[in-house]
Amino acid sequence: MVDRARLRGFAGVLRKGDESGFAYTPSIFGYWKNLCAISAIASSQGTITSDVRAMLYIIGVSFTGEMGVKGLYETTIGRLTEWIRGAQKTPEDYLRWRRRNAMRRFCSSRRGTNFRLDRRWRSSGADADAAGKCCAQP
Repeated sequence: MVDRARLRGFAGVLRKGDESGFAYTPSIFGYWKNLCAISAIASSQGTITSDVRAMLYIIGVSFTGEMGVKGLYETTIGRLTEWIRGAQKTPEDYLRWRRRNAMRRFCSSRRGTNFRLDRRWRSSGADADAAGKCCAQP
């Protein structure tokens, strides 16, 4: 499950700045706030089964952990490396922005397919296995 707003927001942050400028904590709170709102709407339409509820909470815990660790890293060590690097972005910074932006565009236009990053990364020298598959939509 890909949070399109988060991809759009993260790509926007990378376009204008660095990872340390992304709002990690509000993203976490946003997931839980939206889950509560959607659960209330869905419950008014019928019963939410326990397996669906468990899945959504597992995704939420995973998302919270991912954003928490990434946010902690990016706002400490990441910010320090940005300061050491200076204002000039590296080619890897631009590659990361282009990848995120391509994923955002893809997820906005094509549902139900996989976005393979490996073919896009081969010529860049980046680790294609780390890219993997993303944007798998139900």
